[in-house]
Amino acid sequence: MSRTPGLALAALMAPALWLSACATSSVTQTGAISSYDRLQAVKTTRTKAGIVADGPALAAARSVRIQPVTYGADAGVGEGVSAAESALIANLVGRTLCVKLSNRYDIVAYPAPADLTIRAVITRMTPTNRTAAAASLPLRAAGMVVGLPFPGRFPVGLGSFAAEGEAVDARGAQRAAMVWARGADMFTNRARVSRIGDAYALSNAFAGDFAALIITAKNPLHDIPPMPFGTRPRPVSLICDAYGKANAANGFVAGYVGAPPGWTEGKRPSTP
Repeated sequence: MSRTPGLALAALMAPALWLSACATSSVTQTGAISSYDRLQAVKTTRTKAGIVADGPALAAARSVRIQPVTYGADAGVGEGVSAAESALIANLVGRTLCVKLSNRYDIVAYPAPADLTIRAVITRMTPTNRTAAAASLPLRAAGMVVGLPFPGRFPVGLGSFAAEGEAVDARGAQRAAMVWARGADMFTNRARVSRIGDAYALSNAFAGDFAALIITAKNPLHDIPPMPFGTRPRPVSLICDAYGKANAANGFVAGYVGAPPGWTEGKRPSTP
């Protein structure tokens, strides 16, 4: 029997189900960045954000320094998330920023001067329900058998993530800023049996969007992220090694079988 009717039905139902099967999220203004005055609201089906970017100033900059990623006072990470898990997510944000920004800028370490200083603060992190995530693993396997074109998970116990970031110049003037929030959904976020399973994917997405804003000075939000075709324009800065190197192959396999992020991240070095 052809699977085409089932795929067509899934495609027709996906937008409506998407809106009703994701964790709620909202952007924050916690005072973590120096100004919110010029932020322009943007959003996609999955993400809500506010952005501002000074294109000429960002284009003129040649070097960036990334401050250690921190948590806001009301980030909600005390809900069963350990200190080690919190540190893993902060390290991931810093590493992703470092790797992405080294496409365009020279990365320098403190106390060396830089044209731009990058700050990122995690303002909310709702944990994933591990029981619900574990229960979703057979659903994903069943979806693969019948050819459903999305990961598949139960729309309960989904995590969410929000963060704020800015790039300031040597005089402390804000040259780019972003407030960002996204809840996990049953279509694009694979279930991982970990309290930080969804935060792991969402925090990486935030860092990627924030880096893209700084590099391009354009709205980086997309319902479907662009594919990373081609090679990197520049090698990854050696300074990024201080965050540890991600094992993409092991991470993909672990994500596909629902393993916790810590299984492949390993021990994290000190943040530069």
